[in-house]
Amino acid sequence: MMKTGFQYDLTYLTLDRSKWQDIHILNQEKNVKLVMNRDTVLEVSYEKSIGQILGTSIEFHGSGSVDNILLKADGVPVFEGEGF
Repeated sequence: MMKTGFQYDLTYLTLDRSKWQDIHILNQEKNVKLVMNRDTVLEVSYEKSIGQILGTSIEFHGSGSVDNILLKADGVPVFEGEGF
């Protein structure tokens, strides 16, 4: 189920864009957790996997930047990038 701002209050997902933010997306055992600045703001489960991650994209509506990205599989880094 997709949550949209038309149906749900999503203000808990807002951040202060004037400061760096620490965001983690954890996907373990068909449970996904969104952690923003050490606070878990969303937890969802799913039944069927769509397969391996083949890529990622980050989109901003307005200005934004990314300092670094780290992707891990089973606790082992598989991609790391800095200075975007």
